[in-house]
Amino acid sequence: MVHRTTEDRLRVIGLAAAGRTKTQIRRETGFNACFVNRWFGRTDPADAPHPGRPTKLDPPTVHTVRALMKGKKQRSTRKVSALLRERKGLELSRMTVWRAARRANLTAYHKQRKPLLTADGRRRRLEFAQTYIDTEWRHVLFVDEKSFHLFGHPNRQNDVVWETAPENVPPNVAPKHPAKVHVWGAISYYGTLEPYIFQENLTAELYIDILEARLPAAPDLFPGRRWLLLQDNDPKHTSTKVVTWLKDNVPSFIPKEHWPPNSPDINVIEPLWAHFQDRVYGRSPRTIDGLKRIIREEWAAIEPERLQRLVDSMTDRLNAVLAANGGHTKY
Repeated sequence: MVHRTTEDRLRVIGLAAAGRTKTQIRRETGFNACFVNRWFGRTDPADAPHPGRPTKLDPPTVHTVRALMKGKKQRSTRKVSALLRERKGLELSRMTVWRAARRANLTAYHKQRKPLLTADGRRRRLEFAQTYIDTEWRHVLFVDEKSFHLFGHPNRQNDVVWETAPENVPPNVAPKHPAKVHVWGAISYYGTLEPYIFQENLTAELYIDILEARLPAAPDLFPGRRWLLLQDNDPKHTSTKVVTWLKDNVPSFIPKEHWPPNSPDINVIEPLWAHFQDRVYGRSPRTIDGLKRIIREEWAAIEPERLQRLVDSMTDRLNAVLAANGGHTKY
């Protein structure tokens, strides 16, 4: 937007007083219609006083709110409103505090839960990133398991109901010990394998049965049928029986000695599970057969673009581990 000076305003006022029309003034001055319309017929170039109550959000107040909120734990707008009243004698409602925070470029974020990292864990994460930073991640098959319960609910932030009063919001109802199923999933840049759904506890023997049932289709996902298996260090994944089977049946896999503990941020199937769980629970399955059917349907509906973005993020994830010297990353 062009900022017009007082002289510009006076010019419009003078031309209007001389009998020029608005169209003539626009053609003669080049000013836009909005500016000409505003000052046409006026006599005083000064801005009219603003109606209503003066704003409470002057720069010093915004600065004070920022100092009270930025980086502080458990500082709700309600608490900050009370602190301003006690310490500064300022009467600001919680909504005014919220507006001040936004004006100060502050946004409320939930703190991410991160696993505790020991010194050895940081070292192993750093070694993994250094060793595998140049891996062709588009030729990697990521596998993992996740449990799904009947009457499960989506992520709390996504599970909202807009209503006029809280008593109108239906509760989330679930039995104390809902039935559940377990899902083995495998993803890659080029697609997924069919999920394996089971209800019994996972053992090394069952895990081998799953791999025997699903991994024969893995080579068809990759150009040149060249691929590498990545799994975490769940004891069932790394038992002697399973490792022996992998050596005999899989062209290449990341050994348990290399995969670092407590590292969901560098396994791209983890964020996919979170998205997938919301999709499944959002359809409110109420029977085991219905839950299994929804799992299969939603797995088949996973967008290829989502898989590609996740897999291509592996290099950035490992670079973040290197930058953090083996510590936590933003992922």
